[in-house]
Order: sequence, then C-alpha cells, then structure tokens
Amino acid sequence: MMGFMLRSQSARRVIRNQATGLYFLEGGRWVESPDAATQYNSLVEMADLCRELGLTDVELIVETEGDEADKGVTRQ
Repeated sequence: MMGFMLRSQSARRVIRNQATGLYFLEGGRWVESPDAATQYNSLVEMADLCRELGLTDVELIVETEGDEADKGVTRQ
C-alpha cells in the first residue's frame, strides 16, 4: 500500500499562494513568513481547508527538518 508518510513531529505543513508566495494564516490572512503561518497536522487537513474555503492556486507545503527544498502538492 502506497501513501504519504509525512507525520514527523518536526515537519512544518503550511499553505502557500503560488502567485504571491505568501503563506496562509487562519482567518483568511496571508503572511510573508512560513513561521508566522498556520501550521497543520496533515495534508488531509490542509486539503479539506482549501476545499472548504475555496482556496485555489495554492501549494500544500510539507517541509521536514533538514530539507533543502519545499515538498508539496499544488491545488489549482
């Protein structure tokens, strides 16, 4: 069985707008720093929120400790 194995406690999960590069903050605001953005527990939680709020053209970013590049899923 294949699936996402990204549940590490040290992983940062944030939503990023592709056009602006800003990160989502609860309440519908966008911020410049991923550290200031809302952090999520899972990709499923992030995808559900995007559907619920109608967020499009966003990336669901999962960054683990030691990653040099962002890894994510794009939602258009």
